[in-house]
Amino acid sequence: AAATKKAHRVNAERLRDMLFQNKGIYIKVGQYLGTLDYLIPSEYVETMRGCFNNSPSSSWEEVREVFTREIGSPPEEIFATIDKEPLASASLAQVHRA
Repeated sequence: AAATKKAHRVNAERLRDMLFQNKGIYIKVGQYLGTLDYLIPSEYVETMRGCFNNSPSSSWEEVREVFTREIGSPPEEIFATIDKEPLASASLAQVHRA
């Protein structure tokens, strides 16, 4: 039983790391797995619950590029001021004060 628990823990951590590396919807998958305590081993559930609190943020360069592509102008032309550091980030978005 101890070897199985250890294998689950190691593989859950590997999966979590891969989800965070791929970002976005993959982190959402990890969040969903963190709710499946009735279905999957507890080592996976406990590890995936970290996906709720540790979402990575995108760099300002990435944010500016996506904003410009989607809106048609860079954020500096739309807003009088904009903070380059996000106020918060989640699995699919982040918030900047503008």
